[in-house]
Amino acid sequence: MRRWFIALALWFLTGAALAGSADPLVRNYRVQADFSKISQGSYETTLEVELENGSAHTLQELLFVLYPGRFRDELPGLNDLNFHRVYPHGVSRGDLVVLDVRNAKGEKLAFERTGDTELQVSFSKPLEPKQNARLILRSRVKVPEKYGSFGRYRGKTTLAGAWTPYLAALDEEGVFHPEYGPPQANWDIRGKTEQNLLIGTHLVRVQGKPKEFTQKFQGARQVSLWFSPEVFVEEHVGRFLKIETIMFEQYNPTSTRFRELIQKWLEFVERQTDLPKPVQKLVMVESPLRRKLAVRGEPYGFFSDRTFKLVRPLQKYHAIPLVHALFYQWFFPHVSRREDSQDFFWVTDALAWRWTEKFIQDRRYEHVDARNIPAVRALSFLFTIDRVIYTPQFAFYDVFYDYVYPVDLVRDDPLLFNHHRPFGRTIYAHVEDELGPSVANDVVTSYFRNDSKAFRIVAQDQGKHSLEKTFSRWMKPRPKVNYVLGEHRKKKTDEKIFHEVDVERISKKSFSEPVELLAKTDGGKTKLLRWKGEGGKHTYRFDTEESIDVLEIDPRHRLWETTLADNRDPPKYKFVVTQYVWTYDFNENEPTISLSGTFRRSYGGANRYNISGGYFGDAYGGSVGYSRLFGRIVDSLRLSHGVGFGFSVNRLDNELVLATDASTGNQAVVETGSKSFVTALSGSYFFGDQLSLTNPLRGGGASFSVTWGSKYFGGDANYFRVGTAGSWVFPLHPNHLLALRGVLRHSGGSEIPSQLQYALGGVTRMKGLSIDDDRFKGKNLLLLSAEYRHFLMIDLDVDLWLFQIRDIQGALFSNWGRVTDTIQETANQVAFGATQRTKFWDLFDPRDFQSDVGYGFRFFIDYLGVSPSLLTFDIAKSLTEWDNGLRFYFGVTQSF
Repeated sequence: MRRWFIALALWFLTGAALAGSADPLVRNYRVQADFSKISQGSYETTLEVELENGSAHTLQELLFVLYPGRFRDELPGLNDLNFHRVYPHGVSRGDLVVLDVRNAKGEKLAFERTGDTELQVSFSKPLEPKQNARLILRSRVKVPEKYGSFGRYRGKTTLAGAWTPYLAALDEEGVFHPEYGPPQANWDIRGKTEQNLLIGTHLVRVQGKPKEFTQKFQGARQVSLWFSPEVFVEEHVGRFLKIETIMFEQYNPTSTRFRELIQKWLEFVERQTDLPKPVQKLVMVESPLRRKLAVRGEPYGFFSDRTFKLVRPLQKYHAIPLVHALFYQWFFPHVSRREDSQDFFWVTDALAWRWTEKFIQDRRYEHVDARNIPAVRALSFLFTIDRVIYTPQFAFYDVFYDYVYPVDLVRDDPLLFNHHRPFGRTIYAHVEDELGPSVANDVVTSYFRNDSKAFRIVAQDQGKHSLEKTFSRWMKPRPKVNYVLGEHRKKKTDEKIFHEVDVERISKKSFSEPVELLAKTDGGKTKLLRWKGEGGKHTYRFDTEESIDVLEIDPRHRLWETTLADNRDPPKYKFVVTQYVWTYDFNENEPTISLSGTFRRSYGGANRYNISGGYFGDAYGGSVGYSRLFGRIVDSLRLSHGVGFGFSVNRLDNELVLATDASTGNQAVVETGSKSFVTALSGSYFFGDQLSLTNPLRGGGASFSVTWGSKYFGGDANYFRVGTAGSWVFPLHPNHLLALRGVLRHSGGSEIPSQLQYALGGVTRMKGLSIDDDRFKGKNLLLLSAEYRHFLMIDLDVDLWLFQIRDIQGALFSNWGRVTDTIQETANQVAFGATQRTKFWDLFDPRDFQSDVGYGFRFFIDYLGVSPSLLTFDIAKSLTEWDNGLRFYFGVTQSF
């Protein structure tokens, strides 16, 4: 006990380490950890806590944070886009179970788990001010199998802090704040491990039986651990700084690029004079990160094992978060000792980002935001590129875009999991807007020159006015907000034009932030006006000498809005190719090509103007149309349902059918469709809620459509078509999906060309049948489909230069259905007077159903290492037309 009191006394006398934290509870942790079964995903710890109540309040209980308890259930914020970037094989649960809590005398103390991640421990006797206490907590931890900086993956384990209980931050009012970051403490960690262990910056190498270790840390907020059967270390030495990169494998494409980047970074920082004194060594550790390229730890950082695994021209974007992580590790000790538990994270993050910007400027990166690359802009008319720009669905997309508001729905990080305060980059952007870029830069410089003041105080000193209320507003969780450009009123005189422009904020909660309006005249002159955001509506008043050409809200992209389509007058429109499907039937040696596009506002909007065309063997043509979207937002460009209208013109080739007399066996060639033009009007209603465009895990959509073809529109035939179709995906397990589809179509009119009748076979329908078999083309169609989709190989990195294969999915499928009133029946009737004709209601007689079965491979690929897509190969066999051979297909989308 004497030893602990001496430690407490020394801690108190050298209290500068905690002076900046403003936490009145002095903490010393001694941890005994057993990692002899870490490869199996479990370990036990005994945490001995020595503390002194430095507050003026009597403490009746203590509040501990149990971060692993967050994994008792599926993580929040998951969707079809990020689920497989967290859980490779479905939800894996973890937990931290406290076995018992005792005091210094060995007496059991009452404790209660008040939430998944909070534990309340009651004292047998209240802890008075200036009194000391000692507690011992025994706990058992199950580590979930998952990607990220806390989990296990292929025999390796990453624990980025919070792997043992820690006391929540205490404020001067005697209130615990589990939503703050971990407070500073002294750590004495002892234990044994079966795998190589990186603890702090010390590597414990293990050969054979488990090895014991001991490490101590002064004033640390948390201690990261990393376990791996194999460890490979590279050293990068500068004039006054050494950097170690620790990886799973000896040969790694990352290492070469890392070596180049670190050398450039060392050359940069060694030229700087405004940086604080560096620590002697920085460490970066490879981990299986899939949502972020770099994650902050203490005292080292983590980088993804997919770093730089993309085409070389884009690799500089992967460098940006790594540079940020290096600066973060450098600055963290300087910031941690002078900031409290609420601010240390975002302050370090902000400072690291500012110096990352300086590194980018020094390296003269031409484009920090990939959306501004000329080739990307030039090809943005393609749907996949447009999606990359406006609704990115690829991993690490945040590092490619210059986002002021980083987004992390899952917040799978011990420093972020229990709060929704902004990132440091966001706060620094606010400081720039409030004080100006030059003063904001002075804040960063002054902060490192002054070794005692907190960031908020330095910002107030440099800004020369109080920012207390401003920082309080910035730190609060930001509600969903949208700004709408309203009426523009103008009054012209002999010399000037006076303008009034309304802007309205739409939000369910009270909120204020600076809102800028750009006014650009016909002559190219610009004015940038600012509204502080107070109140729900504002009118900008200004004058110009010329007429206004463009009005635009937030030209510098400083806002985070739910909708951007209503920010500009006149709205900016673009043409996007929304579908370009090419399939090839190897059996018929026949391609099918479909191309469609839409004119819409750049950021979406409710109105779409559509154009499409296609070639389907015996027919080709195009259409123009209009669609209107309604409902909730599915992504930045899509709404949940809508209506559409269109006008189509198609050229049809001759249709020759071989008719056979069933009684005599005689055959004759009959023309069932002549070369002609057909024109039609169409209308439809559609809805859908699937977020992912390559591999939805749940949800579906449906449509109902009507087409009226008439000679009144200049065509050669009168006919109609009506139908409905829908498909849904049901998760049996995140890696095992059941996809169902139903299609019902009916057409009529004695003049309906055979080329416009429905085919049961083909790559998009029943794959076991030919699309050109006239026995299975008719006026009525019923099709039911089922696919059992299952992943065969997960988390690959097969580099084929133009694209990388990430996953391979198998699909066992089967289709059932029928067509009636067929072209074959029509030909037999024309040639031989056959009377056997099927009608619409015959569709539902299961005795005459056609069926097939098949299997396909779906290769999930990333073009250029970035844009997700599919390559599909299918083989199918008809079960009812047994004489038909195997049929093979290639495509670039799921079947439905």
